[in-house]
Amino acid sequence: MKIQLISALFTLSSFALFAQKSSSTFVDNKAQGDDEKVIYDGHWAGFDIGFNTMMSSPFKRDFDANPYWENNIANSLQFNMGIWEYKIPIVRQYLGITTGMGFSISSYSFKNDAKNYTLQYTADSTYAQVLPGVIHTDTIDGKLRNNNLTLAYFTVPLMLEFASQEREKKSFYFAAGVVAGIRFAGSYVQAGRYENGGRFYNSTRSKYNTNLLTIEATARLGYDWGGLFASYNLNTLFKEGKTVNVYPFRAGITFNVDYNEISEDEFDFDFEKTIDKRYSRR
Repeated sequence: MKIQLISALFTLSSFALFAQKSSSTFVDNKAQGDDEKVIYDGHWAGFDIGFNTMMSSPFKRDFDANPYWENNIANSLQFNMGIWEYKIPIVRQYLGITTGMGFSISSYSFKNDAKNYTLQYTADSTYAQVLPGVIHTDTIDGKLRNNNLTLAYFTVPLMLEFASQEREKKSFYFAAGVVAGIRFAGSYVQAGRYENGGRFYNSTRSKYNTNLLTIEATARLGYDWGGLFASYNLNTLFKEGKTVNVYPFRAGITFNVDYNEISEDEFDFDFEKTIDKRYSRR
């Protein structure tokens, strides 16, 4: 699963890098006597790094009856990447609607205490049980080395955005809206050590009754290339009736990328010109 996710990340990142003049809205300025076109940058293209928190309801983590959903936030990582964006201006650069495409990888790390929960599922439910016969890893603190559920999604945003500049550079911005996602991969990994000293690494490819589609409320703000993001699932992580309601909350830092700054000339390769120069030196 890790190899597949890394391959997908590399492929989509390469696509985003070579996307030319596709991440913004071009507005004709001929009416103002200017032959050039104004570019209105959105703030979706780029990547986010943050953390995930499983919540029972907004701003509340009440899992007394299901303590295994109280995830280890420090090890529950979130990665988002916007590979294409398009901004529809409403009031020049100041107000517009931003959409695009991207993908996200969400990792949920389960707490490793004396119980060492192991995620299980059937056709009717998703739950966790105590894993028997394990020394909780590395013999010191009695914990599993890895105990993570990882899910990957294709994403499409729809945000109302305020920005102070036409281009991303030196622009203050604030955007809020929703992000729709469709799950395309899932896996669960455990790694640790058995009582006899032998190490193990178990990886299961499965969706664990998670919802195929997700809707997140999201907000972004920042300046120039940097910023902050936060999002909260409006629908539950797992299918209805499979377990208690679990709503992921994500927050972290944003690194904005303006793909329009990558000139087409930087990637042009004139084969004939290169050959002529080579033979002219002989």
